[in-house]
Amino acid sequence: MASNLRIPGINTGMDTQATIDQIMKYTRVPLDRLKQKQQTLIWKQEAYRVQNTALSKLKDLLFDLKLQKTYNIKSVMTSNSQIVTATANPAAVNGSYSVRVQQMATVAKNVSSNSVSIRSQIMGNQLDVATTPITIGPGNNQINVTVDGVTKTITLTNKVYNGEDEQTLADLAADIQNQINSSGFGTTIYVKANADDQLVFYTAQKDNTAPYTISLSTVGADSTLTGLGFSDNANTKELTGNILSNPIAINSSSNKFKITVGNQPTREITLSEGSYDPADPDQLEAFRSDVESKIRSLGGVYDNIRVSVTSFKQLKIEYLDASAPQSIKLESGSTADVLEQMCFSNGTMSEAKNALSTTLSFWNQKDKFINSSFFDGKDENTQFKFVINGKEFTFSCKNTLTDVIDAVKAAGVNVHYEASTDKLVFTTTQTGDNNPSGYEMLISDPDGFLGTVFNLSQAGEEGGDNAVVFVNNIEMQSQSNTVTYNGITFTLNGETGTQATTVINVATDTSGIIARVKEFVDKYNEIIASMNSQVTQKRASSGDKYNYYLPLTDTQKKEMSADEIKAWEEKAKQGILFSDDILAGVLSEMRTGLYRQVDTPRTLSGLRLSDSGIDLTGAHRFSITVGGNTQEISLTERSYTVDQYNELVRDIQNKLDAAFGSGRVKVNLSGSNGLTFSTQNQTMTLNSASQFNGLEKLGFVNGVNVKATYNNVSQIGITTGSYYENGKLYLNTEMLEQALQDDPEGVMRLLTNNETIAPLDFTPTEIAKAKMQEKQRQGIFFSLYDVLNSQVAKISNQAGSSGTASGGNVLGQQLIDLGDQIDRTQDRISAEEERLWSIFSRMEVMIGQMDAQMGFITSMLNQSKSR
Repeated sequence: MASNLRIPGINTGMDTQATIDQIMKYTRVPLDRLKQKQQTLIWKQEAYRVQNTALSKLKDLLFDLKLQKTYNIKSVMTSNSQIVTATANPAAVNGSYSVRVQQMATVAKNVSSNSVSIRSQIMGNQLDVATTPITIGPGNNQINVTVDGVTKTITLTNKVYNGEDEQTLADLAADIQNQINSSGFGTTIYVKANADDQLVFYTAQKDNTAPYTISLSTVGADSTLTGLGFSDNANTKELTGNILSNPIAINSSSNKFKITVGNQPTREITLSEGSYDPADPDQLEAFRSDVESKIRSLGGVYDNIRVSVTSFKQLKIEYLDASAPQSIKLESGSTADVLEQMCFSNGTMSEAKNALSTTLSFWNQKDKFINSSFFDGKDENTQFKFVINGKEFTFSCKNTLTDVIDAVKAAGVNVHYEASTDKLVFTTTQTGDNNPSGYEMLISDPDGFLGTVFNLSQAGEEGGDNAVVFVNNIEMQSQSNTVTYNGITFTLNGETGTQATTVINVATDTSGIIARVKEFVDKYNEIIASMNSQVTQKRASSGDKYNYYLPLTDTQKKEMSADEIKAWEEKAKQGILFSDDILAGVLSEMRTGLYRQVDTPRTLSGLRLSDSGIDLTGAHRFSITVGGNTQEISLTERSYTVDQYNELVRDIQNKLDAAFGSGRVKVNLSGSNGLTFSTQNQTMTLNSASQFNGLEKLGFVNGVNVKATYNNVSQIGITTGSYYENGKLYLNTEMLEQALQDDPEGVMRLLTNNETIAPLDFTPTEIAKAKMQEKQRQGIFFSLYDVLNSQVAKISNQAGSSGTASGGNVLGQQLIDLGDQIDRTQDRISAEEERLWSIFSRMEVMIGQMDAQMGFITSMLNQSKSR
């Protein structure tokens, strides 16, 4: 029988599984211990990683705190932001600045000299002078023209217009124009014959006001106005359609149009179904009445709409309230449009307030231009060109104003159409006077498009102006509306004139610095509290002193509830890093790095010593005060050549050592042959001697001094608590703010200094000495950042970091090795269990065989007895 076939106690009645489990219970003890060790290492690794993550976050906070720019944040206040605002860079000089903006920088601009489009117009009926000539003569040669209430009687030249040479409708329009020009009208009125053989009277835009109002009326019995295609009292406040000549059929497929009055919402009108013949006065009146009643049924401003029929059988729609005139606009219906049957075009508007469209082609709105003669003899494909700043642009009549605006930007020019003034505006993209000797936007217009259509010429350019600003009474000019002074960038928003000033106050933003330092202190305290808890918390015991809570085995977990397991494991995790050398080392390194005293030498530098040497005979004394101790120094009376200046340094050093103690004040000779006096963070002052003074010969003036500064964090308000608080930090924000105000450079040096010290020569000893001095002078936060970097690396080497693989660190490798050991132990246990099953299975087989033999023998015996 195969050894892996397990036969329970069929023949013996024995609980084989229970028997083997009981035997294996003690065999599994080494495996359980290995798994407990494995779980303990996992918990320990997790505990390390939690601390390492916290340290990394503190390191990230320190990254900014170790940089000088963090302490150079400036706050800027302005007394009038409408005139000037400002920003300050880290090097800006604190103080109060008075600013007077005499003149803002402006762009160069070139604007249309006059309006470019028709805004108020009256359009007459179509005329065919070749078929029906117009005769101007006595009794038939006058019309009244009224503009904004001013009426002039215009007398035309006697002439017959029949379409022949110099007798065209355009010639008639030209004569009307000449007579209007000579009539003394203060307002420019234009007359032209359009492409549809209609006479048009029109004016340009008033500057920033409503359009002009034009009306035409007859003079007595004179019929000239009718002959020109206009009804009596035709005006720009009304909408007049074309002649109604075809039958009108109003039905479900043609019964709607839209109307807009003033700024009211657009409304849609639905006419009553019916058929109307314009030749029948009664039917035409019925149609007019229906249109008017449907409009007036809307109520409100629509009650003031009147619809009438001209003598030419045209519908005329007008607004009756003269005290509050409103424009009228007609548009096609959303469906079943009837506007075309009414002989109005879509979008037609009284008091033509609608400006040029920037998206319609020039060709499709050519009749809107006052100087539409540019388009005579052209079609929509006709091209024209102009040159801006040496860059040539070519367009056709089917292009749009938007096309021109977008393209011209490539020449460094911005273009826009100002609808309120009806003018085209060219401006430079940059402010200021960028070409004092000439134009800033060079225009060449060989085809006359800009000059004719948009009234633009080179001579119309107004050059840009530079900004003129006074900062603390110092005049500055700038081509832009920003100027920089003492690290402060002023942005000019308005002009103050010649007297008024705006005050800009620049100061160090202490609140921002304090907030960052407080954030560091809070995080530091959180971390050391957590670490101290880890290294001081002892293992929890479940009985005697050394009977610690261990991780539960699988068997133990089966006998416990989930809450019991959780409570047990919390106990088992306690003290997992008790007295841990690595965390204890981290705490020690952090405290040392934070509480150390920074080497902050204070130095006085003198002027360059004479290149011809100095003579101290009779001028060999000076006075020096170090930290309140004043001594008068008497040097050897002698002369020194340049080559002997090192001997002078040694003499001064010997005298200072004798007066203050060895090395308390150090003297050196700089590379430029100037003397330097240095002391370790003490106030130092040099004064002239009472007699035989030689201070000036040494390169110093009387009274020169340098003040002591900060060399440990307690001086700026960062202190520790009592011994029992295990290094907890306290921040006195008032003390830190005062330090930042009194000596911001000193605070910055204490926390961020990272100067490089050049060795006197490049011997290993001198290099090591320079490195040591650099380390001693490093700022607290700068050096602490390095400490955290090394400690994070140390913990990572021990336990890795969150998200990393198990290998590559001490505990990770131990877990790998332990996993291999667990696998081998599990294999041995499995083999042993299999061996036991094999033994018990063979026993069951043998007993089964014995039972069978016994049965056979018993059967044979029973048969013998029966005989």
